[in-house]
Amino acid sequence: MFALGFFSPGNSSKCYLGIWYDNIPNQTVVWVANRGAPLTNKTGVLTLTEAGTLSLINETNGLIWSTNASRTVQNPTTWLLDSGNLVVKDADDDDDRPENFLGDERYMSSWQSNNDLGRATMILLPFNRIAYTVTDAENVRVTLEMNRDRVMYSEYVVQSSVVTRLTLYPDVRCIWQLQRCRIPPCQCLDRFEPKDQGSWIQTDWSGGCVRRVPHLNCRDDVFLKYSRLKMPDSRNSSVIGGRISLDECEALCSRNCSCTAYAQLDISKERGGCLFYYGDLLDIKTISAPGQDLYIRMSSVESGIKGEKKGYGKEAELPLFSLSTVLRATNNFSMANKLDQTKSRLLNWEKRFNIINVIAKGIMYLHQDSRLRIIHRDHKASNILLDADMNPKISDFGLARTLAGNETEAKTRRVVGTYGYMSPEYAIDGVFSVKSDVFSFGVLVLEIVCGKRNRGFCLEDHDLNLLGHAWRLYKEDKTSQLVDTSLGDSLDTKQALRSIHVALLCVQKSPEERPGMSSVVFMLGNDISIAQAKEPGFFTQRDVGIAHKCNTNSENHVSMSLIQGI
Repeated sequence: MFALGFFSPGNSSKCYLGIWYDNIPNQTVVWVANRGAPLTNKTGVLTLTEAGTLSLINETNGLIWSTNASRTVQNPTTWLLDSGNLVVKDADDDDDRPENFLGDERYMSSWQSNNDLGRATMILLPFNRIAYTVTDAENVRVTLEMNRDRVMYSEYVVQSSVVTRLTLYPDVRCIWQLQRCRIPPCQCLDRFEPKDQGSWIQTDWSGGCVRRVPHLNCRDDVFLKYSRLKMPDSRNSSVIGGRISLDECEALCSRNCSCTAYAQLDISKERGGCLFYYGDLLDIKTISAPGQDLYIRMSSVESGIKGEKKGYGKEAELPLFSLSTVLRATNNFSMANKLDQTKSRLLNWEKRFNIINVIAKGIMYLHQDSRLRIIHRDHKASNILLDADMNPKISDFGLARTLAGNETEAKTRRVVGTYGYMSPEYAIDGVFSVKSDVFSFGVLVLEIVCGKRNRGFCLEDHDLNLLGHAWRLYKEDKTSQLVDTSLGDSLDTKQALRSIHVALLCVQKSPEERPGMSSVVFMLGNDISIAQAKEPGFFTQRDVGIAHKCNTNSENHVSMSLIQGI
């Protein structure tokens, strides 16, 4: 949970000993030992004496900082606990009791700036009883009580993925902060995108999301409906009770340019009052259980028609081609136009990487840029058409479904698609979403990089499918062995390894752990550090008797429709 070491804040040349969160990407220091006496040349040693004292020594063996032992220990050891406490105790002692604070006054000192750990100070003195409680039912409960006898701060954290801290800022603002959304990752609502895409990819979601079309002009803005939401933090909100309809709520919010969203106060009544939000909308989450509807102010561009209220735009403008046109274009589906193994050598690495990137951008368009969210449900190699210049086109929208508003998933009893590309939640439960398309894309990328299909993949030395084989090589740091050997000198190894890494993120078991397509596009096109992959979904160990009968004959990978009972 925590790390102990030396650090230099901001652009400072000074060096300090401190403790920071070990599992938050941006270094967040929570304790500093030598704030008043920094190491000026970044040379220092932390020692533990036989008497049980921690001492910080500079380059001239001068004492910079030390602890005062509260009791004598025979065999001192130092422990950095998951609570963030740095304790010195006897090696044979299991007592982790904190030391008592004595005296009537308490001091909290902030850093003076990001580069100077100076002396801005807030003093907590005994005074009449004050108590407050901050509650987040899903994550944490924090209580602070003050009276003439004591000051007590307590917190109870439900999820280990949630990190809390109380921060005193240089302007003497004391703010309790909750850093959430490490597991599972945060996601932006439809028509919103990460404010800082780079930090977002590195699992730092603190910057939040912003509107995809940022321009609001108040007069022509529209309000789009978002359903099944955990409502925003209500600190910047107001309420109007009484018999007010939803349309009247919209009219009131529309006339106030600082009003960013509204909801009906009592959803059980047709005329049940209004709840208005102002400024940033904080701590929104889509939930699987029934939630409340929220109407968010958006640019009129997002509605498809200027001035349209709560609209989702026109029908998707997808081109339709007659069978006769397709027959002429493909020369009656001639095998001469198909790639198998000899012609695949025409696809050098540059062309393959271009295909991967263009497909990713195409799926991103279908998921977030088209007027209706389109779930293809059948992304696979045979549905990627290449023109004479090897430029890819996503084809066969016969199984595609559209989702309205901020819907991200739907369920069907009729599972359609192609085995080997289907995500687990779709093949098993009939749940399809943007993340089931992401899974299919991940399989497709692995196939493009290695030149082999997932379904029917077979090696003599194990019984794994392509996903399982890629995962095993990834764990053993042998990912380069997955790359198609026919690529030869055209291969850009770094791009290929990054593509495999991104593909493995796309085929994670849980939909929440798969990146969105905008993140996929960013990861493929930028040399940044990305999260580690976990075991993929459909990591299959097949029957040994079947797996060792490797068959090199081609297979028919047509789309299948499976009827399931209720």
